[in-house]
Amino acid sequence: MTLSWAPVLPVTLIVLLTLIVSSALAAGLVVMRRKGIARRWFWGLAALRVVAVALFVLCLAGPIMTFSRTETRKPVLLMLFDQSLASPAAPVESSRLDRELDWLQGSGLWAAVQDKYEVYTFAMHADADAVDVDQLRRLEAYPGPARYARALRTAWNHIRFDQAGYGLKQTPPTRAVMVSDGHDAGPEDIVETARRFGIPIDILAPEELPRETTQRDAAIVGLFAPGRVRLGAEARFLVSLYQFNTEPVTKTLVLLEDDEVVLEREVRIDGRSEQSVTLSWRPTSVGMRNYSLFLTDDPETLADEFNNDDEEEADRALSDREFRFHVRVDDQRHETLLLENSWRWEFKFLRRILEDDPLFSFSAFLERGAGSFVQFSDPERRVRLTGFPRTWAELEGFDIFIIGDVQPRQWPRTMVMALRNLVMENGKSLIVLAGPSLEHIAAVPELAELLPVELDRAAMAPRPGPIPIEISVDGMRAPFFFSAEDRQFWNDLPALDRIYAPLRKKPAATILVQATEVANEYGNLIVMAEHTVGRGRVLYIGTDTLWKWQMHGNQTTDGNTPYELFWQQALRAMAAGHAAPGIASLRLRSDRSSVVSGSRLTLYAEIVSDAQVPSPEIQGEILLPDERSQSLMFTRSPDNPSIYTTEFLVNHTGRHHVEATLLSQQAIVTESMAAFDVVPRDITETDIRLRKGNMQRIASQTGGRFLERDDPQSWPTASVPEMLQAERLRSLDFWHHLILPVLLVLVLGFDWLLRLIRGYV
Repeated sequence: MTLSWAPVLPVTLIVLLTLIVSSALAAGLVVMRRKGIARRWFWGLAALRVVAVALFVLCLAGPIMTFSRTETRKPVLLMLFDQSLASPAAPVESSRLDRELDWLQGSGLWAAVQDKYEVYTFAMHADADAVDVDQLRRLEAYPGPARYARALRTAWNHIRFDQAGYGLKQTPPTRAVMVSDGHDAGPEDIVETARRFGIPIDILAPEELPRETTQRDAAIVGLFAPGRVRLGAEARFLVSLYQFNTEPVTKTLVLLEDDEVVLEREVRIDGRSEQSVTLSWRPTSVGMRNYSLFLTDDPETLADEFNNDDEEEADRALSDREFRFHVRVDDQRHETLLLENSWRWEFKFLRRILEDDPLFSFSAFLERGAGSFVQFSDPERRVRLTGFPRTWAELEGFDIFIIGDVQPRQWPRTMVMALRNLVMENGKSLIVLAGPSLEHIAAVPELAELLPVELDRAAMAPRPGPIPIEISVDGMRAPFFFSAEDRQFWNDLPALDRIYAPLRKKPAATILVQATEVANEYGNLIVMAEHTVGRGRVLYIGTDTLWKWQMHGNQTTDGNTPYELFWQQALRAMAAGHAAPGIASLRLRSDRSSVVSGSRLTLYAEIVSDAQVPSPEIQGEILLPDERSQSLMFTRSPDNPSIYTTEFLVNHTGRHHVEATLLSQQAIVTESMAAFDVVPRDITETDIRLRKGNMQRIASQTGGRFLERDDPQSWPTASVPEMLQAERLRSLDFWHHLILPVLLVLVLGFDWLLRLIRGYV
């Protein structure tokens, strides 16, 4: 039990009033004494007046008494109903939500949960609203999927405040039942939100209804693509496909660049499902490149239609299946500096990689003895050196430094410090190719601290091979070994003739490649590792026989060897680690790919960058089917500062194009684009898809269950939930409950009555 105070007046004023009333009391007692009142009555009336003054002061002080008691309560159950189910589902006249409510009440599940739980009912849409069953039946359909995580968070906060309003010190353990079709439009994962709150979620999927068939076959319903890429860089296009009929089909995606077929990919689409396919293509020329996407049964027939001499007829035949977009290709290159002390095979093969890659310009210095160097360089390079670099200013223009079998102690001291500072402070990248002179690199503290591995004396001596190797689990997830038609491609790498194995990796480093049959006390010997140091990135390659991957490795269907693929991806991964804002990318996505006319669409723009982009701003524009444009205002998400959102109402059917631009300090950093089709409402109302996989994932990963209609053992009422011993807080406010004012009136009235009877008035 505790006692607190809530004064009705400022404390200073209460003290002043207390002094005034006490003075009046003292003056009254003096007057009574002069009147010669009997001693017994004098002290009795004095005591009553002291009590009255005390009650008056307590009234002004506002005492509140708080105490607690334990009581038995039911656990809380949240019932979350997806408001998008409130739309009629053809060919059934009633809505899917009404049908679910009918089943809940008819099966007895609704009455059972109300008997065993304290039930809170919510309608889910972009947020959540507390409703009752009658209100659920009167809801208008929400145009689009609900946002699960946000709705759950709102419902949780509602019951938390509601329970606090009842005086409970803690919210009772909670369970949730979610009635939805599995389509989640929110940027957050409901599983993470549920785990944070400790709420298991049971899923009740709507009943699958017979669907009306449609004349439409599989179609491209959405596309997300970069607005700008660099020449030779890989542009990735995320294509959303949907199959309208029930039977799975096999189609071919055809990508055209400036009306020339550049890519074909066969895809299989499951019946009545939506799926995404990623296409990768490297533009080979600069400028604005126009692309077209087709989904066809026969690419040869498509080519015949496309090459029709009658252009108007060809346009009519292709327009309803063509998905057009454009990408700007820049020729800005990454500058690379390669330093070697001897003519090694690795230098020969790596130089060829750099010469053939349009994304990179290179300069190389090969020592010829006595401090003299031979310079090799790309004619299109930006940085032009007249001799071996010595200062920070001469190195500043390079993005990637590749150090081979060198002796840094013979370099100018200023160059070593400049290289260290450019990596750690300016976000440049460094690649170290081990060789016989590795001990000379390890002996320079400024370079040794940059490496992702710790070198000991054993690392200086090469370990002879052949040494079988493997890509580590982390390496398979890294961008260095990302692209290949089959993961088995990277499992068949040739053994290495020798390796310079470090003692162990540094704490924050990632092992990319390791030996399979040779180990030390810290595990399998490390062949390749990388880490981020300061603002830069460093890759250690502990072998000078990597070129064997070029001579003896398998080839992809495109004729690429493991050596070529590794270096292409490694150079791009290292270049992407720069802290410069120009390396940032912008990813666009929407809350759904199939958009209904008359609904609100939410677009998410995510800034992807290893370094913070200063003063970021995202500007957008949408091009409507009637060629009119509309500006979009992106606002930063309060939950994730790298995500910006915008909402707009789509009233026109047809193709919509969105272009977004990322600005940093009023300068353009990068661009991105998206395209989607808006269809009439009556087309998608026949499309009643259930994402059972997503619903089962939510149930299993939160500790809930997927409710089966014919299996009562899967219902939340299958077991009797424990009744909870909850501590309820009670408070007694003596002022607001009029206890003190009534006592004060009674004491003053009794005083007046006694004086009236005795004739002291």
